[in-house]
Amino acid sequence: RFGFLFGGVFWGSILIFLGLSLIAKVIFHVNIPVFRIAFAFVLIYLGVQLLFCGRWCRFTPRSVGGDIVFSEGEMKYDASRREYSVVFGKGMLNLASGLSPSDVSKNSVEKEVNAVFGNCRVNINPAVPTKIKASAVFGAAVLPDGSSVSFGDRIFTTPSFKEGAPHLYIKVGAVFGSVEISDKN
Repeated sequence: RFGFLFGGVFWGSILIFLGLSLIAKVIFHVNIPVFRIAFAFVLIYLGVQLLFCGRWCRFTPRSVGGDIVFSEGEMKYDASRREYSVVFGKGMLNLASGLSPSDVSKNSVEKEVNAVFGNCRVNINPAVPTKIKASAVFGAAVLPDGSSVSFGDRIFTTPSFKEGAPHLYIKVGAVFGSVEISDKN
């Protein structure tokens, strides 16, 4: 029932908050109550579970509208869907099998992938002209060339990308989480 308390995302978040609070205390003389915040997140988690699952929910992992919330799974590619999110969970999105070079030959395609206190892996097809704008705040966005960003923004383009030509544009956001984009199928 409370399996998330033993998961890597929960304890990783606690360790990040603990480290940040130590830095804030030493450098800025600001005391951040990490364990009170963690307890508040547990209460928020339970409240969200009650809202979305009802009274008899057994806190089972599930996907909500294609997004992954408090669970683990694979998000299905949908041409009409613009945004994919992982919140307090772990997910995978395979754009490599959903998009081919012919899909972006006439019109650009825009997708957004977000991870908030979660982890997301995105597979892309290197043959599809792609531009990725990765943004991270207290998180990590790892790009296909191995580069990453923890704070701020970074732009990545595949070798097949040409400025001004139709392409796949992926906007990536990692907030206290991680998004890894791979062009290895």
